[in-house]
Amino acid sequence: MLAHWRSDEATEVARHASLSMGIDVGPGEVLDFAAFLARQGLTTETRPKRVARNWPLRNTLTWLMHNYLFFRIHLWQPDGFLSATSGYVNFLFSRISLVVLIAISVFGIVTTGQQWDQFITIVKHLGDTSGLTQVGIAILLAKITHEFGHAYAARRFGCAVPSMGVAFIVMLPVLYTDTTHAWRLRSRHQRMTIAGAGIVAETTLAAAMLVAWPHIPAGPLQTGAVALASVSWANTLLFNLNPLMRFDGYYLLSEFLKVENLQDRAFALTRWSLREAVFGIGFPSPEPLPLHLRHALFVYALGTWIYRPVLFFAIALVVYHTAGPGVGIALMVVELGWFIVKPVMSEIGAWWGFRRHIRPRTRTLVSALAFSALVGMAFVPFAGSSHAPAILVAGAHVVVFSPEPAYLKKLHVVQGQYVALGDPIADLDSPDIAYDEVQAEERHKIAQLELDTLPMKPGLVKQRLVIAEQVASTVTERDGLRKSRDRLRLLAPVTGRVIEVPDGVAPGRWLGKKNPVAEIAGEDPYLIEAYASEEVASRLKLGHSAEFVPTSLDEPRMSARLLKIAPMAITTLARPALASMYGGPIETTPDSHSLPVPTIPTYRLLFQADGALSLSTIIGTMRLNIDKESLAVRAWRRGVQFVTKDDLIGFLIE
Repeated sequence: MLAHWRSDEATEVARHASLSMGIDVGPGEVLDFAAFLARQGLTTETRPKRVARNWPLRNTLTWLMHNYLFFRIHLWQPDGFLSATSGYVNFLFSRISLVVLIAISVFGIVTTGQQWDQFITIVKHLGDTSGLTQVGIAILLAKITHEFGHAYAARRFGCAVPSMGVAFIVMLPVLYTDTTHAWRLRSRHQRMTIAGAGIVAETTLAAAMLVAWPHIPAGPLQTGAVALASVSWANTLLFNLNPLMRFDGYYLLSEFLKVENLQDRAFALTRWSLREAVFGIGFPSPEPLPLHLRHALFVYALGTWIYRPVLFFAIALVVYHTAGPGVGIALMVVELGWFIVKPVMSEIGAWWGFRRHIRPRTRTLVSALAFSALVGMAFVPFAGSSHAPAILVAGAHVVVFSPEPAYLKKLHVVQGQYVALGDPIADLDSPDIAYDEVQAEERHKIAQLELDTLPMKPGLVKQRLVIAEQVASTVTERDGLRKSRDRLRLLAPVTGRVIEVPDGVAPGRWLGKKNPVAEIAGEDPYLIEAYASEEVASRLKLGHSAEFVPTSLDEPRMSARLLKIAPMAITTLARPALASMYGGPIETTPDSHSLPVPTIPTYRLLFQADGALSLSTIIGTMRLNIDKESLAVRAWRRGVQFVTKDDLIGFLIE
């Protein structure tokens, strides 16, 4: 870079260095290099002059940025402890220990697989308040084991371990062990052992817990063992072995490819490759590498560039929700600007720096057209489809009950039969009602005969009135019993189709009071309730067509038309059969009254079905045809939804 120190402007120095070396050199790197020279006393004057003026401010801002995004807190100098105790753990680095670890892991996985339902049940309870505490303890124990794995491995090969402590990555705490002295080792195998020792230590702990948890009595200790096993395996597979993050997997890949400073070299090579593919300028490659290694670095860089924005955006959302609207917005903007916007703008600045070298040629024109097409596609609306959990219910259906304990003499219908209003459903017989009716009739005849034979004398007027009341009472009792007997002939209360005859309802059977005999679905259209997210509901309009797909393979699919969209998200799910807490597809949590509450904003959609099924209630899925929308509009809408959230608006108003 010193060979191109021809200007008082850092941007000019960066431009000349980029053009000469064929790699991206930004003004920030020039400023950092000048600051380094000045701090080491290697200059008589700090040039460029613009650097001398801006360095103190820039150095302060850079320090603040780096100390928000990443900083360490030293807690312990472990060298003495490691030297005193390393003799007790050296046997773990033998091949026999590795074989034993593999055997324990396999045995633990097989054992857990045999009791998988119980294991998953315990894992689900880790989301409770007490479970979260155990998860926190498990994470701490797993990370301590992990870091001591690195430390003991480094000490085994004679490397000093000057520091252990806590590092904060975007304010998220993680334990760290300083093993930077490992770079002095000439053996690649030793360096890989140090890089992978933490993973092996944590995996050993996870394997031991997988073997132990089935033999621990149910309670906090068993839950803790399951939490430790789950956390250790998840942490190893998702983070430690992931080479796209600068954790253990990254250093293992770097050693495996024999490429030091893997990330920066892969990024420089890929930037050069993309620039040449787009513009064909002819700059020399940043470094000569074998073709297979160039391909590997290219794939690695692209994977990292795709993975990182997703990760950093997710972290930004966590920071926003954790720190609150005020501080959260500022920290989120800083993080997204530093990790996503800054690299993009730096690359655009590099393109602008060598614009004079870009000549009109076929490759450049094709690249411009392809880029324009991609941008244009973002504004082209396209039709979409989505799915929503749904339940189909008959528009009007009734259940025919037995009015009294009775004997089923005859059943006139079968499931699926069409009946009209008033058609017979079943004939019941009740010996008790028949006996009471006979007795009431006898009492009526006796009272009537007594009344008819009583002389018409003035002194017997009161007696005649009493007997007349007895006659009237027996008539009322007899007529009531006759009506009860008539009710034992069950008739269809609506016109429709018999959709269910319960098991056990057959001639010759005794039925209890309120025992269902048949269920009839009326001729009113079937209705379908579906539950969709806010994004899907906002893209639907009344009258939209959809298709109901029953879960049961015995039922046919059914077309439907959207009748109503709820204006607000539901507070509780009115159809428990769809709730996850009862085995349904909608994620819910119980409220204080044990009612299912959706975990995300959910809107109720009401459809009218074009047809009928053989059951009154069927669970299924609605296939929705949603309005056309471009990617740009969708991104804008989601951004507006995020900005207009209640907590953010409240913060801005205050």
